[in-house]
Amino acid sequence: MKVFGSTLSVFIAWLALFLMILSPQLFSEGMFMDGIYYATIARNMAEGIGTFWDPTFTQTLGKHFYDHPPLAFGFQSLFFTVFGDHFWVERLYSFLCYVLTALLMLYTWTLIAPKTILKWGVISLFLWISIPKVIWGAPNNLLENTSMIFVLLSVILQIKHLKKSSFTKLFIAGVLLFAGFLTKGFTALFPLSFPFFYALINRSWKGIVLQYLAILIGLLTPLLLLWLFSSEGIKALENYLNIQVLASLKGVQSVDSRFYILRRFFEEILVILLLCVLVWSLVKYWKKKRPSFHRTYFWPLILCGLSGVLPIMISLKQSTFYIIPTFSLFCLAASLFLAPRLQVLFAEIHLKSKAKKAFGIMSSVLLLLAFGLNYHNFGQLKRDKDKLSDIKKIIAELPSESIVQCGIELQREWSYYAYFYRYGKISLSKEEQNYLIKAKGDKSETEEFKHYKLGLKSLDLYSKNPK
Repeated sequence: MKVFGSTLSVFIAWLALFLMILSPQLFSEGMFMDGIYYATIARNMAEGIGTFWDPTFTQTLGKHFYDHPPLAFGFQSLFFTVFGDHFWVERLYSFLCYVLTALLMLYTWTLIAPKTILKWGVISLFLWISIPKVIWGAPNNLLENTSMIFVLLSVILQIKHLKKSSFTKLFIAGVLLFAGFLTKGFTALFPLSFPFFYALINRSWKGIVLQYLAILIGLLTPLLLLWLFSSEGIKALENYLNIQVLASLKGVQSVDSRFYILRRFFEEILVILLLCVLVWSLVKYWKKKRPSFHRTYFWPLILCGLSGVLPIMISLKQSTFYIIPTFSLFCLAASLFLAPRLQVLFAEIHLKSKAKKAFGIMSSVLLLLAFGLNYHNFGQLKRDKDKLSDIKKIIAELPSESIVQCGIELQREWSYYAYFYRYGKISLSKEEQNYLIKAKGDKSETEEFKHYKLGLKSLDLYSKNPK
């Protein structure tokens, strides 16, 4: 049985390996701060706290959350609507985004690979999970986990147009880019470069103006519809541009060098680069052969991927996870380079039916083992273990949906704002309230408050003495 050119047993083996690697974090508690923010907003949206165009984070911070466009929150809110408010809902959503992306990568492979190397498509998935930031992003509920789906779908439709002209496909490719923009903003628009780089590499400029016209119409039509029928949607996008985009260009800084993102990109794909050099060397100097190299899509994919990396250098606000959606394109390109060479290296190996059956059984056993490992870690406190333990104890003592004053040392510890509202709908405030939490060791006066003795490790809880 085949899965987009690859045998089902090999895909199952990949899925088992992926789940094993993720098992310590995927369904354990504790998450990267941004992921907790996004899960909280999506949960709130599902429960009617905030709306699609006017999301809410907490009652004191981000009551009108315009830092990002809302589409990923909207999709994830559907999961909360279906499954309820559980810590694992955002993790399930995040993981399924990766599985869908993997299937789209295999489908893309069937479009770009010659029949002679079609069976090697699953290589791209193994390369993909060799990238540390890909593994890190899967359990951390990033917006990029949603936007990479739209990015890859847009590229797929552009490739399908190149094989059989269809301006409808290009129009939909543009709509998908708008969906990517509505998920992560301008960083999701880099597939606009694909037609240009394809024409440049293959010297095929005929009809490129019409191609771009169709894509841009697809990209701008939803925006026009918003402008005509949803003033709230336009206002939300204007707020996003002012709060996030313009601010990052005006001087918001998270790195010391504009070249940070480029350095991190090469560090992330280092294993892939080394593997390509190793396989190339073995074929050239051991087998002494020069297999055919299919450049038609190799360079367009590479250059399109780079167009999702290099523009980030414009701003000093950079994070490596911004470029997660580009990695699927680089892995597909690397597979085009590796597959013919691996075919040469393993040309003399022919598995018998019994060996194939044994491999299939082994893959299924590994998948069951992977499920077991994730079950073993399910619900355990991993990341921020002491912090989460204290937060849960405090939430149990507070009235529902309280607003709590936080001490000076905690006022810029944004993860506390996220965890408290995600787990207990508790909003933190700098203003005086009936309840107060402080960091251990905070010596500020609390004369009018009584101390709760809860055995906390990193926090202290106080309430005002009754008059």
